[in-house]
Amino acid sequence: MPYACILAAAVLVYFRTVFFGFTWYDDNLLIVDSLPFISKLSNIPAAFTQQVFANTHYYRPLLTISFMLNAAIAGASPFIYHLSNIALHACAAMTLFYFLRLWGHITRFALAAALLFSVHPAAGQAVAWIPGRNDILLAIFSLLSFSCFMRGLTGQRRAFWLHLLFYFCALLTKENAAVLPGLLACYAFYIRPGGRWPVSPGRTAWLWAAVTFAWLACRWFALGALSGAAPAAGLSFLHSFQAALTYIGRAVFPYGLTVMPVLENMSLAPGIIAAVLLTAFICCASTDRRKSVFGAAWFLAFLLPTMNRHLSAGFIEFGDHRIYTSLAGLFLLAGDARFPAAAKTAAAALLLPLFAGISFSRLPVFQDSVSFWEGALKGSPSSLVLRIKLGSVYLKAGRCPQALAQFSAALETRPDDVALNMNMGNCLLACGDAVRAAFFWEKALTADPGNAQALRNIALFYCSKNNFREAARYVEKLLAAGEEVNENILADTAKYRRTQRPVSRRF
Repeated sequence: MPYACILAAAVLVYFRTVFFGFTWYDDNLLIVDSLPFISKLSNIPAAFTQQVFANTHYYRPLLTISFMLNAAIAGASPFIYHLSNIALHACAAMTLFYFLRLWGHITRFALAAALLFSVHPAAGQAVAWIPGRNDILLAIFSLLSFSCFMRGLTGQRRAFWLHLLFYFCALLTKENAAVLPGLLACYAFYIRPGGRWPVSPGRTAWLWAAVTFAWLACRWFALGALSGAAPAAGLSFLHSFQAALTYIGRAVFPYGLTVMPVLENMSLAPGIIAAVLLTAFICCASTDRRKSVFGAAWFLAFLLPTMNRHLSAGFIEFGDHRIYTSLAGLFLLAGDARFPAAAKTAAAALLLPLFAGISFSRLPVFQDSVSFWEGALKGSPSSLVLRIKLGSVYLKAGRCPQALAQFSAALETRPDDVALNMNMGNCLLACGDAVRAAFFWEKALTADPGNAQALRNIALFYCSKNNFREAARYVEKLLAAGEEVNENILADTAKYRRTQRPVSRRF
């Protein structure tokens, strides 16, 4: 019965996402562009030998394999990917229920916590956004590993060995799982000392190290030299602390969430209030302070790798999907509240429809690429990167005036940006203004004289005006750089050059 309730809650809130499309944020790279690879189940072994994105440090083969299973059924149809996310989210909530029961909580509390988790607004992005599946899988494998370890400490050898397998699966899903051994050790020596270890603590530590080393070896083999590449500038301690506070705020007060929050637009006030309340709860309202402290440690531990991310072109986002696994820590923290059972029941009854309503009303922002990027910019209006991306999405959707407005606003901040001037030129061409388009391509060439696409575009523009003399200048630059030239442009300019050959004169 509890599992049926959890499944029903997840389906009722998120079922309409099965009719959503792609957001064109990572899902196009993972699914649409990768379809020739993921559509063949015979490529499953190859998923362990490559990074999930080209030229990145992300090694997540189980995510790729999950997409392969979907692609084998429905190709690139978004329906099956969204349906799978809902099913996996329900499984994660059920696993949390099982985990809390093993922890020692009564069925009523464990069910209330699992239901709240299944409809929590901060978990919604991982469900409605297809690439958020990675965080759902991380939560499932991490909770299963911990649950099996707890059973292992009662002397169940099979469960103990299973916890190592699930730990390895969690590592193959996302790097954040590397914090699990520390949490397992804290549980064994701080929360449940004196357990019946099937394998001695010393040998267990060696086994954790062996599993971690095996994952690192697989990762090194897949990424090769890339794994040792120098990363971009990382976040400062102040920015990391700010981001951690905002995550706490969104977990406790999940209202007004944005799709892609960035550092410049994140408010610290909810996070500060939430941190003060949680600290006061641990000090004054917890019946077992050790368990509450452990819950806080769980919440922060799974965020640590996120805090260690690196800046890319001055931009980094802190999406809600990254908080998914951490949410389990809040329920551990609140599990031993010194309040009457009636008060706990009333709180759960109040929060459940509230959280479900917020999650349900927020879903339309994930229904397509335009809605997604409009929501992203609305929540983070200072982000130039999001403005440029929204302009590109508008252009792809054929909404040229809206795209033009976004690119124009972005150019006011970065007038000499090469990519931005190229986008502006392409947008003007789509709007039918080829003359102004050529002006912006020329600006791009001023900053990057060897930009092949700008050279091609301008050569094509002059050919359309029958100005083959100017077109020939740009074609010569392309040929000198060894770049490809459109056959029609090459033929037109070659014909022009032949007519310009000097005629011999006799005196």
